[in-house]
Amino acid sequence: MIYGLLLVLSEEAPPISPPSHAICFPCYNPQPTTPRQTKGPTLHIRIVDLFFAASALRPAPHTSAKFNRSTFAGRNPYRPPTHKLTYTLAHNPGIDAAILQTSRAVHAEAALLLYGSATFDFDADIEAVAPFFSDLTHVARAAVRAVTVAWRPASDECEYDRCDWADAMGFIACKLPGLQRLHLRVAAGLSPFGRDDVPEWGKDDLKMWVRRNWDALEWVRQLGRIKVAELQVSPIVGYGSLPDSEIMAFWIGLSKSIEGGFTEWLQELMAMQDG
Repeated sequence: MIYGLLLVLSEEAPPISPPSHAICFPCYNPQPTTPRQTKGPTLHIRIVDLFFAASALRPAPHTSAKFNRSTFAGRNPYRPPTHKLTYTLAHNPGIDAAILQTSRAVHAEAALLLYGSATFDFDADIEAVAPFFSDLTHVARAAVRAVTVAWRPASDECEYDRCDWADAMGFIACKLPGLQRLHLRVAAGLSPFGRDDVPEWGKDDLKMWVRRNWDALEWVRQLGRIKVAELQVSPIVGYGSLPDSEIMAFWIGLSKSIEGGFTEWLQELMAMQDG
């Protein structure tokens, strides 16, 4: 009863903060009416720049010498590389996790409830995935059941974005043994001229495409290392640039298939094997 009162989260969806570095994605312009659906209680983990953030937004220092919140250098060209970043909880829906520090036995029991019941939503702040989960104890990390991440393709995709995505997907695949559910949000491009003339791709079309060339879908290959029992895929709808490059044309074509053939293909690629 005590654990439930302190750690069971409200089903009411908390306010969602935007990704901290959406500025790196010139084509990322979500429509205000785009629904942001969440399934069950969600904790939104976001990146905080320790130099630029107001003091009220900076994570409170931990008093325990046994726990230090990880920091990491940003590779965003809009942030000086010497500035340190860390993660923070964007909104606390009412949990009080101090009881986990009572003893090892209490932590082992309570962590199963807290980390096993929540969905950890990183949105596009995937640099925070490894630092956040690495700071948890082995017991807490093994209890994690659900994660949400977002992929933001762009015509000027940067190499550091590719590295951050690969690192995050590798960490989730190898270090979260109890993961059951993954929610993937994909930026879906609308051409200024609409998408009626763009054919919808089926699962078999995508399989044929990647047999010839993984280039534009290398991020899916990295994502496919993760095996889950339940996969949800939803689009982040926004208007992109004119399809004046092969990458942009590919992105707009893929966007129409996100909730159809693309989801079916991913579910097959990431399905857990029996036994």
